[in-house]
Amino acid sequence: MRKLIIILTLAFAATVYCISAADDNVKYSREVLSNGLTIIIKHNPDSRIFALNILGKNRAVWDKSHQSGITDLVNRMLVKGTEEKNAEEVQAALDDIGAKLKTNDSPYIPYDDRYTWRAYSFIRFETIDEYAEDGLEILHEIIAKPSFDEAELEKIKSKVMGIFGMESGSTYKVCRDLYYSKLFENHPLSEKVLGDRRSLSGITSDDLTEYHKKYYTGGNLIISVVSNIEPETVMKWIKKRFGKLPSYNTKNIIMPDAIKAEGVVEISQPMEKEQVYIYLGNIVPGLTSDRAPAIKLAVEILSTRLKLNLREKQGLAYSVGAGVRFLENFGWFTCVMGTGHENFNIARDGILAEINKLKNEPIEQAELDKARNSLWGSMLMRNMSCINQAYNMAYFEFVNVGFDYDSDYKERLDKITVEDVQKAAGQFLDTDNYIQAYVGKAAK
Repeated sequence: MRKLIIILTLAFAATVYCISAADDNVKYSREVLSNGLTIIIKHNPDSRIFALNILGKNRAVWDKSHQSGITDLVNRMLVKGTEEKNAEEVQAALDDIGAKLKTNDSPYIPYDDRYTWRAYSFIRFETIDEYAEDGLEILHEIIAKPSFDEAELEKIKSKVMGIFGMESGSTYKVCRDLYYSKLFENHPLSEKVLGDRRSLSGITSDDLTEYHKKYYTGGNLIISVVSNIEPETVMKWIKKRFGKLPSYNTKNIIMPDAIKAEGVVEISQPMEKEQVYIYLGNIVPGLTSDRAPAIKLAVEILSTRLKLNLREKQGLAYSVGAGVRFLENFGWFTCVMGTGHENFNIARDGILAEINKLKNEPIEQAELDKARNSLWGSMLMRNMSCINQAYNMAYFEFVNVGFDYDSDYKERLDKITVEDVQKAAGQFLDTDNYIQAYVGKAAK
């Protein structure tokens, strides 16, 4: 017990000071192995945390071509036993080195879906430097040699079925899935991360075994690490273990481009709930576009205005905001609002009115500066932990903008002018063409 307390104390301290290293002390190393595995290592001498993220590419494409939700089910089962250890022994091995392992977000924490994207899967692993090599050995066993025990599978299925039941009563989550089903109609991203009852019930242990052999292969994974251990040493450790993962031809497993909706496309579902949720948005250019920073700032300004004018001033919203997510070639902006069913029409019209104001009325320089500082500050806060730095490196590598994309994020934002934001809003925040989903009593 004392050993574990010491480890956790050191881990906490290292997390707090993860970004304290000066830029000239940080080193990067990147290599693609012969089996297709991409490895990215960031050396931070001022942190004792060993943080590792594994990104599985194009989750939704795989799920669509196999069985909806199968990637999530595989990830949940990874910690439930290996060829050599049962679930309790796996957890004991992790506990012995004070390691944290996360393979899916918690469905019980509202809006806890920052890391769970339909576009890819993740595994987040943390320990301290002293146990880094031991941790890699345990992690490799979990990733490369899962047992997919039938009894454990039934327990996991039962748990996920319970999540389905919980989410079916949430106007927010029902509306989110409804929105994605229409925004990405006939596209892999319409697939739910968890799948559905029908797909889940039909997945067997043998299905997981066969799927795992293809999904957890070198060419489908990006491993990113942040550590104070020399990159050459970490690279050697990873190659020794994960370099043995089989290769697999992932040439046809690619994310197709999404098509922007034309006209106003409405989709709704009635629920006997006092609270109504509204999702509204459309497809925008991807992160590789030179317009992406301006779009990001435009949506940030819109989100602030929605909160101020619709929630604070008019009292229309339980919650409201706007955001944008990017893949390589396309992204999507979304306005989300929870309101009372009696306010549905005025709330929906209020969202559109705020978008039109952003497009057609002058933006003050001070407002742009505030949005820029907000995005910059949010990025700094996210990167306070080594594991988030590792996660972001893998994401940026995946969307093909360079694993160190956020290293000059502020400079990129500083180049954007009021005119750039106004132009981006006018071109991409389209009030003539959008998807609108709503769920609740107002949905007739």
